[in-house]
Amino acid sequence: MRNLKTWLLSIIGLGMFTVASAHINPELHDRPSSDNNNEEISYRENCDNAISQIDQAINNVRARLTTGGDVWWDGDDGLYVVPKVAPGEPPVSSIFAGAVWLGGLDDGGNLKVAAQTYGRNQGNFDYWPGPLIPDGDDQGEIVKETCAQWDSFFSLTALYIVKHKPLFEQSKA
Repeated sequence: MRNLKTWLLSIIGLGMFTVASAHINPELHDRPSSDNNNEEISYRENCDNAISQIDQAINNVRARLTTGGDVWWDGDDGLYVVPKVAPGEPPVSSIFAGAVWLGGLDDGGNLKVAAQTYGRNQGNFDYWPGPLIPDGDDQGEIVKETCAQWDSFFSLTALYIVKHKPLFEQSKA
């Protein structure tokens, strides 16, 4: 019985030490890069990096949204705050960051992935704002002018949707 208590207390103590030494916001940019691959990564940079950010405040939540594929942070701090605090009070973020990850196979069976990570501070983006060119030789591409036009947030109301529905149906006819 005594050995069991000692063993359990040791496990609990180790667990408490592990939790106490965990870091919520690791400084990833200070870590040395692994040079196990000599190949150069080719980023598909047709556009300037997305820079627009907005705080969405609905119900008791304040959340940072961006146009670059990542959300809930400003590049340094987590900004998904629940419950929403009054202006001037320090926010406590319940989620540090999130991002959109998409992947699939191309016609040749090669894996293609767009996965935004903690690269905002280093200018590494896998996503740009705006629609892709739907057809032709440039299918799936986007141009700088289009990115610049879409690097913003748009307000939408129920009245706008009601007015848009008949126009959309008319365009399909």
